[in-house]
Amino acid sequence: MEQPAYNDGNFREFLRFRVRAGDTVLQNHLLSGAGNAQYTSPEVQNSILDTAFNLVQEKILSNVRETPCWSLLCDETSDRAKRELIVFVARYVHFNTGKATLREDPIALLDILKELSSLLGGQATEQEVRLSGVNIAEVMKKKCQDMSLRFDSCVGQGLDGAANMSSVNVGAAVEFQKEAPLAQYYHCMMHLFKFNLCVNETSKVVPVRNGMDTVRELVSFFNQHPKRHFLLDAIVKESGDVDAKKCTLKSLCPTRCVERHDAILTFLTCFRMSTLLWRQLKVGNPLKREAKQQPSSMPFAISNSLSH
Repeated sequence: MEQPAYNDGNFREFLRFRVRAGDTVLQNHLLSGAGNAQYTSPEVQNSILDTAFNLVQEKILSNVRETPCWSLLCDETSDRAKRELIVFVARYVHFNTGKATLREDPIALLDILKELSSLLGGQATEQEVRLSGVNIAEVMKKKCQDMSLRFDSCVGQGLDGAANMSSVNVGAAVEFQKEAPLAQYYHCMMHLFKFNLCVNETSKVVPVRNGMDTVRELVSFFNQHPKRHFLLDAIVKESGDVDAKKCTLKSLCPTRCVERHDAILTFLTCFRMSTLLWRQLKVGNPLKREAKQQPSSMPFAISNSLSH
């Protein structure tokens, strides 16, 4: 139960945490239990996760089946393992002790290419396994059927604006609507309206608003001009900062909050080098004239940030 020099996963770390907290029964089991009955193998960990997932999923699906109307939100993306994943989220009204609450809960995550291959009998060729609107809709309909969700009470579908999703002739939205005629298609930007309201509320906090403006202006200043970007890259290399060498300033994504978070982390990594170059550009550099065209609040914001 000693702390290893490498990261062996959250599960084993939780076990050590319980032992340190005084769980003697668990400690005796791990130290003196049979080697083939430790229940700490990757297979057991996956079984625990699958069981927990099934319990949570069934609770959510039970609530969705009981609601008079619900909507399906779907989005697809590629992960690091080069799999094309699609996530299903149910948006519905949940009644608890007479109080209605609007909820959005994830209900499934699929490898869509694997699902398509299964639907096509496992004999699909590369040409047949296409992420066309018809194929995506087939996966959506089959998964809803497997989860025993009612098509007649589905009143909306939130998908992105890609052609295979939104096409009025062969898009996934149109194909899915053949099974769920009340499920009107809405672009995902409509769903972002609620998120944008939250962002607007945070913009009322002066330090947050000023900080985001500083990041946006500084990133834009360096990324919009190749010479500035070249000079910043040279300063980063001279600094010897290993983390900074791997980073490139990123613009704040207007739709994906995770991407915006990554952009902030990248900005913090390169912050000191970028502000150093900013000051050099403001004092006698060939790009001095262009730097002076930036808002006068920028030097004050940077200096104020460095002083804190």
